Amino acid sequence: MNIKIAVLALASLTLLASCDKWIDQASTPSNTLNRSEISKPNMLARVASNNLSDGPLIANTRTLIGEATAQTQLALGAMSDELTEGAVPNALLYRELSSDAVRSSSGTITTLWNKLHDLYSRSEEVLAVAQETAEAGQGSDAVRAYARYIGHLGSGLALQYLAETYSTTPSAKGGGLRLRGEIQSHESLLARAHQHYTEAITAVGETSLAGLKNFDPQLALRQLSTLDMRLYMHEGKYAEAAKLLPNALRSRESLGIIYNSNGADNAVFSALGSDARDVQVSPELEALLSSEAERRALPLAHKILDAKKPSVYNIYISSLTRHSTLVLVDNADVRLTAAELILRGLHTGDALSEVNALIATYDSASQLSAQPTLAEIARLRRIYLAVRGERTADLRRALVQDAATATFAARKAQWIPLQSESCRAQ
Repeated sequence: MNIKIAVLALASLTLLASCDKWIDQASTPSNTLNRSEISKPNMLARVASNNLSDGPLIANTRTLIGEATAQTQLALGAMSDELTEGAVPNALLYRELSSDAVRSSSGTITTLWNKLHDLYSRSEEVLAVAQETAEAGQGSDAVRAYARYIGHLGSGLALQYLAETYSTTPSAKGGGLRLRGEIQSHESLLARAHQHYTEAITAVGETSLAGLKNFDPQLALRQLSTLDMRLYMHEGKYAEAAKLLPNALRSRESLGIIYNSNGADNAVFSALGSDARDVQVSPELEALLSSEAERRALPLAHKILDAKKPSVYNIYISSLTRHSTLVLVDNADVRLTAAELILRGLHTGDALSEVNALIATYDSASQLSAQPTLAEIARLRRIYLAVRGERTADLRRALVQDAATATFAARKAQWIPLQSESCRAQ
């Protein structure tokens, strides 16, 4: 899935000195092909002998989905109490985020911003090419439907990630960010993300995609429904999330990106695997593990970084490999969301059964004996959904009122800042 496309060039940024003008340049990554060369059906996908395969534009968009997701997960984890800087850090961003000292002028925050805009621009390009081929009467309905699915998925994720990572008012809700030359609110961006997920669901339901090899429209529908449901949970719109729960992922299903096509490491492995130096799992998260199921779900180990000082180590996730699948969403999200919505009176069922079904996939002896509370749901989410950005979302929506929530609310930067104090004063 992670295939590098030689004909496409990733977006580049030039950090300018005054008032963060670099943010206006991020939305214009360029191609090395002209528009007429790009606007062809085989640049999107191909169908041969009933077999669906990615073309260059879609393959590159899939790659960017993985890269943007990985970098977003790590940034949000460092912003909360999941991750902290490594003992021998190489990347200042994690130090700045975990120590609440990130600044818009530091230069560390542009890489993620650039990657998210690159994903958005490439996804919108896929949608545009699909429309252009339709108007020209070129290509098949299946190729265009598939392109609309991937384009809307990528655009929805990009807008969601942008709204959940960056803000013009980093210390409080209510801010926004610059997109295509205009400041747009988080609320409007998230509403557009929902719309893209809905459009993607419509695309996978088109009859032209039924029966093709290498693509399961029903699984894609469940993946998209789960993404949309999860975003509603982030926003505290629990009734809307409950409506999507029946169409969510089933047991052992997931949406993931596989890093094995061009030798590139899974970006989360690079940060949290056995070779990690930039960032590590926080000691607080390590100490939270209390059962065999939890230790299997989040297997942690220590890597000694200095043979003469064995106390200097990084805590890494021992199950990660260089080409581990990067999970965007899976049935663990669904089980814990279902349990929470049951406790909130918005879904029928048994919260204990939902939680224990998840726990039993790791160790049946670790199952709970009493009905969980929201506080227990928050603790389980912290472990079973670790390093997916969910902890930061749970702290922002105040899933429970506790010391960790209060600490997060007191941060100077609950989002990555986009505008310096001096610029806002002008």
